[in-house]
Amino acid sequence: MPLPFGLRSVATRLILPIPVHIASGPNAGLRWSLASGRYRRGTIEAHRMAVVEALVESGDCFWDVGAHHGYIALLASRCVGADGIVYAFEPSEYNLAFLQKHLAWNRCANVEVVPSAISDREGIANFAERGSSRSFHIGNGTGAVEVSSLPALLDRGFRPPDVLKLDVEGHEGSILDAAAHRLPATCRILVSIHSRPNYDTVSAALTDQGFTVIESPGTLRLRDSHPGDWPDDPDLLAIGPRCQDLAQVVRLFQQS
Repeated sequence: MPLPFGLRSVATRLILPIPVHIASGPNAGLRWSLASGRYRRGTIEAHRMAVVEALVESGDCFWDVGAHHGYIALLASRCVGADGIVYAFEPSEYNLAFLQKHLAWNRCANVEVVPSAISDREGIANFAERGSSRSFHIGNGTGAVEVSSLPALLDRGFRPPDVLKLDVEGHEGSILDAAAHRLPATCRILVSIHSRPNYDTVSAALTDQGFTVIESPGTLRLRDSHPGDWPDDPDLLAIGPRCQDLAQVVRLFQQS
C-alpha cells in the first residue's frame, strides 16, 4: 500500500539526493533519484518513449506539459541536441524537486523548467496534490498554482513547439480548445486521453485546425466501451497539415 502523501514527502526529502542509474531503455545510464524508484529499470512507458524518440528531431523545440519527474524531458533533451530546447512545465513543488535534480545531475543545459501549469487562461488556479504524484492536477485542492495558456506563452516569446507532449490529468481538451489555432502546421502532438469527453474535445480541436488525429489501440478500445472516465490514459497522436511523411512513426504508434 502506498504511503500517505505527507509521509511520502518526508521520506522523499531523505532519499531524493541519492542517485542511481537507469538500467535500460533510451535513458539507460542517466542518473535518477532513488526516491523515484519505479523508473529506475527503464522499462516503464517503453512504447511512449519509443514514439517520442521517433517524433523528435535535432534542433526541435519540445514542450513537455506535465513533466512530472523528468523522465521524458531527459529523452527529449538528448533528441533535440544543442541547437534545440525543451520546455518542461510542472507546477507541483513535490515533482519539481525531482525534475530539477534529474536535469542537474544529467547536465541538461537545453531544458528550461517552467514552474507553471498550462490551462486555457492566465491567472491562479486551485491545485490538488494528493495520491500519486502522477495524478496531481488543477482542480478543487487546497493549493494554488500559477496557470498560463499556450497562446499567452507564445506571445511572451516562448519558441513554438515542434513537438508537444501533453499529459495534465484530464485538462488536455480545454488547453487545446484554446490553443490549437496557434500551433504550427508542422507540429507533432502526443496527448494523453483520460475520458470520452476529453477524447471528443481534443479530437475536435485538432481536426478543426487541419491536424490528422491517429488513435492508439488503447484509445480505440476505450472510446467505444467507456462513455465517461477511462481506467487508463492512452495517447492520441496528431500530425500537423504541413508535416513531412511520418508513416514510420504512425506505424510505430499504432502498435499495441
